[in-house]
Amino acid sequence: MFRYFAHGDLYLLIHGTESPDDATWDRYVDALGRADRPKGFLKILVLTEGGGPTGPQRARLEAVTVRGDRPAGVSSAAIPRFAVSVIALMNRSIRSFAPGDFDRAVEFLGLSADERRAALQQIESLKREGSLGALRVLDETLASALV
Repeated sequence: MFRYFAHGDLYLLIHGTESPDDATWDRYVDALGRADRPKGFLKILVLTEGGGPTGPQRARLEAVTVRGDRPAGVSSAAIPRFAVSVIALMNRSIRSFAPGDFDRAVEFLGLSADERRAALQQIESLKREGSLGALRVLDETLASALV
């Protein structure tokens, strides 16, 4: 399961434990490719329970991203955090955070109070809706952000 939301130059991605289906991923990639970058980059906040794009999906994503785009991955799962750490060795504009470090991710991305609020509202809404199932990363992120 996978969902994404845009709020200005902030993109919020929520992954479950599986890779997204191609149709949903391609809609996200298309939106990212058409996005305005008023500051020269996008702020991309990714919360994942462990799922992520497949190799071919990553290739489609790389075709539309700009070097300055700034992604922050939030997960308690070891594999995505390790993968982001390896990428960060070559690309300093990407970082990985534990769900309890949500505010550090917000600071890294440079989110405004409005962007932070919009992201938390979407996370809370998805949790209530339950369409992605019970995702620990949502619970842990909300618990740390609402303290």
